[in-house]
Amino acid sequence: MIKTYIRGMCAIALLTAFFASCATSGADAFLAKNVPPEDRADLLFKAGVEQYNTRLIAQNDIPAIPTVRLYFENVLKIDPMHSQAQTYINKVDSFKATSFKRNLARAQKLESKEKRTEAEDFELALAVQRASDINSFDSNLLKVKFASSTARRSAVQKRVDKLSAIETKILAEKKSLALGKLVPQATKVIAEIESIDHGNSSASSSRKNIDDYIMSLAQKDMDTAQSKLDEKKYGEAETAILRAEKTVSNINPDAATKIQTLKYQIYLRWGNALYTLQKYGPADDKASTAISISRTPEAISLKTKINKASTARDYDAEITEIAAGIDAQIDRGELTGASAAINAAAAKVQKQANKDILAAKREAVIEKMKAVYEEGIAAYNEEDYEGAKAKFRTVIKIDSGYEQAQAYLERTNNKLRALSGAD
Repeated sequence: MIKTYIRGMCAIALLTAFFASCATSGADAFLAKNVPPEDRADLLFKAGVEQYNTRLIAQNDIPAIPTVRLYFENVLKIDPMHSQAQTYINKVDSFKATSFKRNLARAQKLESKEKRTEAEDFELALAVQRASDINSFDSNLLKVKFASSTARRSAVQKRVDKLSAIETKILAEKKSLALGKLVPQATKVIAEIESIDHGNSSASSSRKNIDDYIMSLAQKDMDTAQSKLDEKKYGEAETAILRAEKTVSNINPDAATKIQTLKYQIYLRWGNALYTLQKYGPADDKASTAISISRTPEAISLKTKINKASTARDYDAEITEIAAGIDAQIDRGELTGASAAINAAAAKVQKQANKDILAAKREAVIEKMKAVYEEGIAAYNEEDYEGAKAKFRTVIKIDSGYEQAQAYLERTNNKLRALSGAD
């Protein structure tokens, strides 16, 4: 949360400096000289509205309240007559007051219970922390903080102990499959600790230890992927980069960015190579994957060239390559892409045997989809609601009529709203 606050403050400082009338050179001077203060203020106002809707209303990011308010304060400094800035300052203040009142009431109610579950102790600690983020010196809140201090310390310590056990397992593990289960568990516990005890040193230490270890494993695969790409051994490069991607598992944003960049290059260059060989089906698959990673002019141009070259394409003659491309997508877990490829090819093939092949691929996707649905339920039961949400959304993209997945997605969204304090 501290990092998010700093990023927000920097954004405001940059925008304010960018629009400052004292600018003397470059783009700043041009804007200060040629763009009216009203227009500059309006741009900053729009950025503030976006922050208000995203961070406060959608995410219930209470520590962001001062940052969001500062956007509108700076609007009024640039244009004191701005018609809506004060309205949004009032909205931010109202959000602040309502959030404090709601969290204080929740904390008081939980603290007054004679017997609480472990989950309720966590909710108590979370409500106290959220209220403290708004007004830590409120007399009623101070009473609750004093009365609940033991329960809150216990809630933190239980999670620190749990995190320590998970960290030990991670640092002794090398298999991607096992790490893929352990790392999200650690991430969830770290988030819980930091939500009720900002800047907890144990959580920060574990995050760094896990991050460093995961990166050491992923870097080997990234180096292998780059080497195989240079040798134009695209299949081997793909295997290595997918392994690196699975290892990192979104723990390190910088590493994830590097992996996605290299992954994009692999699929773009692979697609170009296949296009040169007039293997338009596989080339289209690689181009689509590249675009899904980064919608660059190069990838879009490749996709366009493939589409033009394949207008007279004989789908029946290419069924083997088409099926192989679909299998590759299924193996990569790109079920929505595989489903789309099946639908596109099914509309083009003429021979019944080839229609049967695609029908079999469809069944394979459905079976994988069912497994994703079960994984979503497991994540939901483990209270990993963000993970569950992603799983159920994948299922619905493939089968919009999957009523059970729709129902679970709604429940998951309700849980996320409740945990964010938005309800």
